[in-house]
Amino acid sequence: MTNNRQIAVNITATIIAFAVSTGITFFLTPFIVGRLGRAAYGFIGLSSSIIDYTSLITIALNAMAGRFVSISYLKGDKKLANKYFSSVFFSNLFFAGIIFLFAIFFLIYIDVLLDVPSELLRDVRLLFGLLVLNSMLGLVTGEFGVATFIKNRLELSSIRNVIADFLRAAILLIAFSCFAPHVWYIGLSGLILTVYTVIWNIKYRNRLTPDLRVNFRNFDISKVKELILSGSWNIVTKLSNILSQGLDLLFANIFVGAAAMGTFSISKTVPMMALALMGAIASTFAPQLTNYYAQGRNDLIVQELQKSIRVVSCFSTPILCSLYVFSGDFYHLWLPGQDYRELWLLTVLGFIASPFTMPQEALWNVFTITNKLKYSSLTLLGESIGVFCSILVLMNFVEDHMQRLIILACTRTVWGFFRSSFFLPMYAAHCLKQRLTTFYKYLLHSVLCLTVSTGLCFLLRSFVHADSWLKLIMMILLSCVIGFTCNFFGTMTKHDRGYLLGKIGVHIK
Repeated sequence: MTNNRQIAVNITATIIAFAVSTGITFFLTPFIVGRLGRAAYGFIGLSSSIIDYTSLITIALNAMAGRFVSISYLKGDKKLANKYFSSVFFSNLFFAGIIFLFAIFFLIYIDVLLDVPSELLRDVRLLFGLLVLNSMLGLVTGEFGVATFIKNRLELSSIRNVIADFLRAAILLIAFSCFAPHVWYIGLSGLILTVYTVIWNIKYRNRLTPDLRVNFRNFDISKVKELILSGSWNIVTKLSNILSQGLDLLFANIFVGAAAMGTFSISKTVPMMALALMGAIASTFAPQLTNYYAQGRNDLIVQELQKSIRVVSCFSTPILCSLYVFSGDFYHLWLPGQDYRELWLLTVLGFIASPFTMPQEALWNVFTITNKLKYSSLTLLGESIGVFCSILVLMNFVEDHMQRLIILACTRTVWGFFRSSFFLPMYAAHCLKQRLTTFYKYLLHSVLCLTVSTGLCFLLRSFVHADSWLKLIMMILLSCVIGFTCNFFGTMTKHDRGYLLGKIGVHIK
């Protein structure tokens, strides 16, 4: 299968998986919020964020593991690939034990460390416990998913994810419909899905890369040291993400309270799904980028990255346009019991820099495949310290809960804008030994297309009030058409348009 066709297959599968996941979340979220309450729902996001902090222990090893296994395998050195593969597996077993010990301490003193209402204490403790088990299992078995990456068969992962989403929906619907509502059902469903994912990852490994095997005889402490040294800067990157993003809900819990934290958590739900989709689409380029690097073809890497900006922009523009213009109407219809104006404001403020960040998602792969993580990590750390300190200082000047939530939403956005506008495209170009302006052309085209599309959609909304699901869906579909059309002529190259129209023509015939 050609590169363009495989990318098209991967993207199509990714979008289908996202659509299924979004649809299920769309129906499940108000269902769950209605049964749990806003405060309990907020602990779902908070618990996931805190569990994510444990990855600081393992990220130095695992962040680069896939890269070393894949490049060794693609170069034909199966023996070396197996050494990396087995070394990572047994090292993660050790780290899982360390995480378990930390988790016990946290669970015992959770009511001291967090603001947890007494009536929710037992449920929140169970939620954290199940999420810890889930995290440990995912950590130990995570490397088995490398097979679909090596063979550039990411559509298989998407198919697996679609089935997992339906399974998750079935579990939660049965649990919340047939039994008394408890927030720990979320943790239980996550654990079941991880078990399911592990089973399928092992099957894919056996089918696609049967010569990759876990064997203690292949364990090599020198490979562990190599991976940790290579990935040590990822600790800094992860810490940076925690300071700038992962502490949002924790700060909301501390400075605003459990109920307002729930509002903030809801406002992040839809945008984070959009961000996840763009990240997933951008990730479809990673296998080919890794393959080109293994061949020593920087010129092809640059072309692939420029293509990724154009492709991701075609999807991000319609989504962001709809998010900015119609999210208030969406929240009003989706969660009628909530203040949709507050939710709209927090959503827009939190993701106002996304026109610069989303199209460039694939550029982050450059630092991994070239193994040049130092300066990107330090830059992210500087940004994150800035976000952290800014929030702590600004919180002292306001007491209103809504104003504090606005500070939480805006601060990361402002800092993220400067990082995505200047550092990311320039340093990615530097790592590939290209002109610093290599990636700006299509990025600026993307921002301009979004600006035009959003303006047109605001004009459209001034004539049509989306006060029903039918009207809202029609408006969003029309905004998607506007956004895609702007990108079709404003961002895509002549070759891109010809290829796309050719594919459409083939399917019509």
